[in-house]
Amino acid sequence: MTTDIAQPGEEDFIVRHDLQILQILKALKDEENDLKVSFNHGDDDYLTRIIHIAADHQHLYLDITIDEGFNKRMVASPELLIHKDNGIRIKWKAQKHSVAKMSDGHALKIEVPQALVRLQRRELFRLKPPMLTPIPCEIPVPDSKNPEEIKNIQYNLADVSLGGIGLIIQNDLHPAIEVGATFEGCRIDFPNLGQALLNLEVRNIISLNSDKPEEKHRIGLEFKKPSRSSEGLIQQYTFNLERSLLVTRSA
Repeated sequence: MTTDIAQPGEEDFIVRHDLQILQILKALKDEENDLKVSFNHGDDDYLTRIIHIAADHQHLYLDITIDEGFNKRMVASPELLIHKDNGIRIKWKAQKHSVAKMSDGHALKIEVPQALVRLQRRELFRLKPPMLTPIPCEIPVPDSKNPEEIKNIQYNLADVSLGGIGLIIQNDLHPAIEVGATFEGCRIDFPNLGQALLNLEVRNIISLNSDKPEEKHRIGLEFKKPSRSSEGLIQQYTFNLERSLLVTRSA
């Protein structure tokens, strides 16, 4: 399939990791989300849902219309756009599709995509990691006693988003931490996923204690051009966190 699915500004939201793509598709199926299939330059479309994912994870099956003429035009189309436009936007393209016979009728059979866009309009929608599973972030800063040497300071994440992280610092700020400062080689350990190596830029510093403003701050840091592997870890962790929050709320 093609990966020209991202509009300008959406490139950072392309998901290419097989496991995460499969999790997203399973969530769409389990939650019975409505999807729209469009073709013929958007002149033809219909609403559908994922009804089955093959055991080998190579194909998935969508409800099909009862209009045989429409179905023939759809199968003859060189490319389909499958998209979810409400809430978190998800979209991908399919180029190999056919009508398949199922036990209870027919369905549209398409390949599991190699890439899709998962876009939450609020890029900085912040999620709080569980208190029982703190996420450490190591930031290399100049040693205050030996400025030519580097030491690592470590803080736990207060929140995380696709665009950056927030830290709560209880004690005096290190003098290197100021708005606009960029720190290279920062490390974040995501439980059961791996370690991301990132460059972080300080975007804001907010005092959280009006009586003693030097004692507690929230630091907002932005990811600066993360590598594909680090980006995948961030996406996977935020996705898992969102899923766990949904399960907790529905329990």
